[in-house]
Amino acid sequence: MDFVLSLITIIIFSPVLLIVAILVRINLGINVIFNQKRPGLNKRYKYGKKG
Repeated sequence: MDFVLSLITIIIFSPVLLIVAILVRINLGINVIFNQKRPGLNKRYKYGKKG
């Protein structure tokens, strides 16, 4: 029951979140999801998606 309710909620709210992401991109001119450079093992950097 919890899984079905969660799936329905995601389906209902995903268009709203997509619209908000598009509005942020248009109004602020920045990406909603961006790459972040983080220090890793042996002084090498790894990149990860952040949002």
